[in-house]
Amino acid sequence: MLLSDAKQGTTVTIRKVVAGHALQNRLSELGIYKGGKARVIKNDSGPIVLEVLGGRLAIGRGQAEKIEVAA
Repeated sequence: MLLSDAKQGTTVTIRKVVAGHALQNRLSELGIYKGGKARVIKNDSGPIVLEVLGGRLAIGRGQAEKIEVAA
């Protein structure tokens, strides 16, 4: 499943980031990397808000569609 399809309130495990090196590095610095966990705070319209490593961050839908997760 893609991160953009995850339901609000669920905790997901990152399985794979299918993106170029620059985006992979940026997401990794934010705490989004293979094996990492994230809780979906908001996923209705606009950016997706996640809780990662005790902090909150927002990522665009285009980026979220490059992240494969397991619920």
